[in-house]
Amino acid sequence: MFINASKNFNLNITWATSFSAGTQTGEEIPIVSRSNIKEFKDSFSNENFDFRNNPNITFFVYVSNFTWPIKIQVRFAQPKQNMFGWLKSARNWFTFL
Repeated sequence: MFINASKNFNLNITWATSFSAGTQTGEEIPIVSRSNIKEFKDSFSNENFDFRNNPNITFFVYVSNFTWPIKIQVRFAQPKQNMFGWLKSARNWFTFL
């Protein structure tokens, strides 16, 4: 995961299982809490978190304590195998202005 912004902000990241149609059936588990940052980069592995036993995971990214105007980019990447068995990276960028 990679997050950067044009100004400082506070960051909290949590994850939970079994979220469906906007109704919460799992408790959010904190992963990261940082204050007064412009950039954050980290990876969340199954060795440190029980992702493999939970097939439906939702990540929550909370940003706070920032001033407008601000540009925030959030990027998730997950290694995936293609039909030949090679690893490739699936990447998603989200930009909030």
